Amino acid sequence: MDSETELENRFADLIPDWLEALKTMASQSEAFDLLNHGEGHAMLLLLKSDSGLSAGEMSQAMGITTGRMANILRRLEEKSLVDRTVVPSNRRKAVITLTEEGHVYATDLSAHMKKRAVSVLEALGRDDAETLIRILRKLARAVRTDDASEAASLLAEQAPDASGQSAAASAASTAAAAVAVSESPSTAARNRKP
Repeated sequence: MDSETELENRFADLIPDWLEALKTMASQSEAFDLLNHGEGHAMLLLLKSDSGLSAGEMSQAMGITTGRMANILRRLEEKSLVDRTVVPSNRRKAVITLTEEGHVYATDLSAHMKKRAVSVLEALGRDDAETLIRILRKLARAVRTDDASEAASLLAEQAPDASGQSAAASAASTAAAAVAVSESPSTAARNRKP
């Protein structure tokens, strides 16, 4: 077994939690949404869906307004990455699915994100990775409630490390670096003009 596969297996049970925590934070605040204004998150959501989703289901799952979701879907349609199909029994409803090109892009993006997650989790080690995920979940809950004082108290709960920085601050810095993915294998598809 090669070292990359070994590392992925070592953190396999943490990767979904890690990615979910990062996606939750990204969907709650534009400051953390580094996936081209939600496009990447929307595509990953569609990748998980067998039969497609409505725009309303997607906006609810991503925790964003329907207006913002409409803009994301318009941009993805312009790039030929998603299709809207009107439901015959309810002409006011459309089902969003990935195009063939969109499926390739979303699959590449998912693999790229997992690879980055493994890299960061490996650098942190198991204990710190679990701590980071726990802290990110707490921060995501605080962001969802839009309660800045709760977020501040959650950060204050963490004891400072040897550098004097709290574990949460260190974790947040690490998470920001992990999310700031340079170029995914399909950046060209995402940025392509129709």
